[in-house]
Amino acid sequence: MSPVVGLDVTQGWPYAPYQAVITALPYIQRAFILFMALTVLTLLFLNLRIDAWQILLLAALFCLPPLVLMTGGIPLPASVSMSNFAEYQVRLLPIISLIPLLLVYFSFRKQPRTPLILILILMVFFLCIYPQVSIITDEQKRNAILGSVQIAMIVYLFGLALYNRVQGLIQNSIK
Repeated sequence: MSPVVGLDVTQGWPYAPYQAVITALPYIQRAFILFMALTVLTLLFLNLRIDAWQILLLAALFCLPPLVLMTGGIPLPASVSMSNFAEYQVRLLPIISLIPLLLVYFSFRKQPRTPLILILILMVFFLCIYPQVSIITDEQKRNAILGSVQIAMIVYLFGLALYNRVQGLIQNSIK
């Protein structure tokens, strides 16, 4: 029998204040791998030369917004409580991504129009939209969305292959 001596301190935010960022990082890693694979496949299907330096630049620009997200150096407005700061950061990822998207546009502007637009659409999707899945707390909804993304990637590759084939047939019939 010993007396209970202790100190109770009420914490003003959840135990893991950066939980939203921590759960978003694996989705960002997966998005990076899927983005790079689909970008290379897009260039291959469109019969374009794959320049390793451009792919490396694309990978570095894709990694910039997640690095800013991990630093936590985003200013916190007064309207956002400390408990919602990490979720605020994840939701702010599309705005953080604007500068790398512009840099990708300017670095790939010498490419033909179709691959440039497709690469930008892929980057917007995998950098801005795909990591937002981590905020969804219901596992069934999250898995349904991830399954839909996989189906959309297969449809994208099929459509791209079909587009490439039709373009080849049109060019052969013109000759």
